[in-house]
Order: sequence, then structure tokens, then C-alpha cells
Amino acid sequence: MTSREDASILLSLDGDAIFLDGYDDCIIGAVDGFAIHSVVAYDLRKIIAKLKLGGLTEEEAWEWWNFNMIGAYVGDYTPVYVTLLEEEDERPEQGGDSRDVQREDER
Repeated sequence: MTSREDASILLSLDGDAIFLDGYDDCIIGAVDGFAIHSVVAYDLRKIIAKLKLGGLTEEEAWEWWNFNMIGAYVGDYTPVYVTLLEEEDERPEQGGDSRDVQREDER
């Protein structure tokens, strides 16, 4: 998607949808459900990669996301973050990906 306007139209989002500034290229769709508003869905791996391109280490990127993004509830239209399944040959062998390790350390 090239813009928030395009995403809003293509995903049938209403004017209250909340977008993350600077992360339009990480939008993968919308999430709908019973008794919830349609919200913007972002690819979590793309967000982490973008944070790392901005100069953060892997650990710093996950910490930033945890505190400033997933930890920032801003109402019914708060965006969601999706971890897409990887192709079979791209999955890390035993032990999962670095996100799994980071999340375990935070507990």
C-alpha cells in the first residue's frame, strides 16, 4: 500500500482508524471481528526491521516496540501487530526466532 488513504479505502476502514507514523510500508491489512472495530494490522517483523534500520540493535528494537507500540493502548482503534508464519525452509531450527528469546527474557 502506498498511503494511508489507499489503505483506508482498500480495507474499508473508517475515519477513526489509527495509523503509526512512518510505518505505512509495514501495513499488511486490517483485522475485523465480532463486536470490534476494523483496525490496521502491521507486520511485526517489518516493524522490527525498520527500527533496526533506524539504528537500534535487535534487543533495543524489541524493547522499543514493547514499550512504545504494543504497550500504547489508544482506544478501540489501536493497531494490531501480526507475526506471519514463515515458509518451511525459512524457519529457524529448534528454538524459534529472536523474538521468542527476547519475549522470554522479558518475563
